[in-house]
Amino acid sequence: FVRTPAEHTGQIVAIAPIHSRDLLVTSGQDKTIRLWDTNTWKVTRVLTSERAYGSCGLAADPAGEALAVEGYRKIVLHGLSLSDDRLVRDIATGDMGRPPYAISPDGRFLACPADDATICIWNLQRRELAYRFPHYHRRADALAFAPNPHGPFTLATGGADEVVRLWPAGKADERPVELHSATNATCLAFGPQQAGRAHLLAVAGFRGRVCIWDVRRRRLLRSIPGPRCTVSALAFSHDARTVAAGDVHGQLRLWDARTGRGIVRLTGHTGGVTGLAFVGPAEAPLLVSAASDGTMLVWDPRLIHPPP
Repeated sequence: FVRTPAEHTGQIVAIAPIHSRDLLVTSGQDKTIRLWDTNTWKVTRVLTSERAYGSCGLAADPAGEALAVEGYRKIVLHGLSLSDDRLVRDIATGDMGRPPYAISPDGRFLACPADDATICIWNLQRRELAYRFPHYHRRADALAFAPNPHGPFTLATGGADEVVRLWPAGKADERPVELHSATNATCLAFGPQQAGRAHLLAVAGFRGRVCIWDVRRRRLLRSIPGPRCTVSALAFSHDARTVAAGDVHGQLRLWDARTGRGIVRLTGHTGGVTGLAFVGPAEAPLLVSAASDGTMLVWDPRLIHPPP
C-alpha cells in the first residue's frame, strides 16, 4: 500500500467516496465522521456522531451536496457545501432508519431497510417517507442504487434468501425483477455505466463467492470463487474492468471483471474489511480499504490495474 492515513480510534464502520469533490467520508466507533481530501489524505472536516455507542452508518450524495448519517431514531443530514456544521436537517425515522444506507445518484432519495422487511425510500428535500418497497422475506442486508437514475431499475436489494431484487424507478406497487444469485447478499456494488458495455452488478455473501450480473439482460456473466469466508465489501473500478472484494478476515482480492481471472490478493489489515472504494482519476485510480482494526489503507494503483 502507498500510505496509511491517520486512524480512527476504534473500528471504522463505513466509508463513502464523493468523486465529484475528491472526498472520502469515513465513520467510526470513536463517534466521529471524517472527510478526507483524496489528493492529500488530510482530514478537511470532522463531524460528531450522536450515536450512544459510536457506531454509525452513512451514505454520501454522489453530487457532493449532502451526507446522511445514522442518528438515534432519525437520519441526520449534513450539508457538505457549508463552511460550518450548524445547518443540520433531521429525518425522523423511528425504527425505520437503520443502515445500510444508499443515496440516489441525483441526490433526491435515500434508501434504507426496515425491520418489517420493507425498503424505505426517503425524500431528502421534503424530509419525509416517499414510498416503500416490500422485500418479501426478512430485512434486507444490502442495497445499492443504480448509477443511472433514468434507467429501468432504480435500486438493487439483497439478503439471506439468495435473491437480488431490482426495483423499477418510482413504482412501489410493481413487483421487482428477481435475480437468483445462488448466494446470500451481504454486499452489492454496481459498476459505472458506460455506453456499449454491459450494466454490471456484483453480489457477494457468506459463502465467499462473487457473482457478476448483466442486469440489463438479467444474465449471470460469471461466478467467481472468492475467500472461504464472508465477503464484507465490494467495489468496481472507474472503468468497471476490475472488481475488488474484502472479507471478514481482513484480506482483499481483485479480479478482472471481464474474465473472472484473479489479479492479486492483498493483506495488511488485522480486522475484517468494512469498506472499499476506488478513488482518484480514472487513469490512475487508488483503492482505499477500511477495517474493523481502525486502519485505512491506500493501495498502489500499479497493483490494481488488470493486465491488458
